[in-house]
Amino acid sequence: MKPELNQKTTDTRTFCKQKAFQTRAKGDARHKRSRQKSASVKHARKSVCSGTYALTLFAELFLEKAVQWFEVVHAINCIDVLRSFAVTSSFSCGNMSRPVIVASKGTSGDTGGTVLKMKGLWHPFALGDSGCLPVPNDIILGESEDGSHPRTLLLTGPNMGGKSTLLRSTCLAVIMAQLGCYVPCESCVLSVVDIIFTRLGAKDRIMTGESK
Repeated sequence: MKPELNQKTTDTRTFCKQKAFQTRAKGDARHKRSRQKSASVKHARKSVCSGTYALTLFAELFLEKAVQWFEVVHAINCIDVLRSFAVTSSFSCGNMSRPVIVASKGTSGDTGGTVLKMKGLWHPFALGDSGCLPVPNDIILGESEDGSHPRTLLLTGPNMGGKSTLLRSTCLAVIMAQLGCYVPCESCVLSVVDIIFTRLGAKDRIMTGESK
């Protein structure tokens, strides 16, 4: 009976040792995972702090040269606008002419009154379905070399007759001319324009051929 008791005691001790070892191993594994997780969190925080510091440093360096950067951006904007003008003037599908801006009455070097004279004016966006140009128009208002003309034009006609297109093309040509761009016409002579009034139908859709 005594040997059997010793054998059982030995088995119990062995089982307890194995159980204790397994428990210790699990604890070590949990502790290892905890350390790895803590290290990952620290690394992430360090990366965020590094990124924030780099961004702050970049902003400070940028602000130190803010005036120079604004000048660079302005120069790039001017180059982009002038390039757009050059492309529009060189590769347009219709006639493009260099506008002549004359002094209007009441300005220094006065040579005459106000004038708006455009020959063969066409709208650069109102192209036909096949890409053909719209019918060009001539606009002569005010004083010019061939005499005085009315300074007001009353334009009438049915829907889809081209009234709004003529108004749009005239205003657009004036704006393009005073911006320094070539205008969509055969010739253009105008005095300085300081304001443009327009009124178009709120439900008109010129580009889709809808007018109400």
